[in-house]
Amino acid sequence: MVGTSPKQPSAPAGKDDRRAWLFQLASTFRDAIERADRSTLGISFRHFPKGACGDTTPLLGHFMKACGAHETVYTLGERGQIGRDWTSHAWLRVDSYIVDITADQFDDVSERVIVARSSPWHETFEVKVEHEADFTLYDAATGSDLATKYAVIMKGVGHGPFASGR
Repeated sequence: MVGTSPKQPSAPAGKDDRRAWLFQLASTFRDAIERADRSTLGISFRHFPKGACGDTTPLLGHFMKACGAHETVYTLGERGQIGRDWTSHAWLRVDSYIVDITADQFDDVSERVIVARSSPWHETFEVKVEHEADFTLYDAATGSDLATKYAVIMKGVGHGPFASGR
């Protein structure tokens, strides 16, 4: 574990409880990003959530794993035509759920946090890359940069059930 790790309330087993638990985790993490001093998080977070999905996804994946999620998958999709309306987006798959805290960077999404078994909006993307969503598995330079960002974000998690432990 890098830096501080969240305290781990037990993950619920029931699907409705599990969705609510994942939603609480995702909301807690997004709130912490929004409270953080963006100047310490670097350029990719300057206009959060716009342009932040690539860095946010492995950070959120690590956080969720530390809290007891089983499988966290970084998913990168593309849609549109290059030179016209092409765009890419990264989100997390946790267990069998789509978890996305940056989709509202797009004009056609209003939800701050999405946790769903299926999402017609995410299905508009053609998945190009999938791998474990944990920045500690990245190369040394990238992992170190993301670890610094993770530590800043974790300061904002607060003192609730997912607060950082020392």
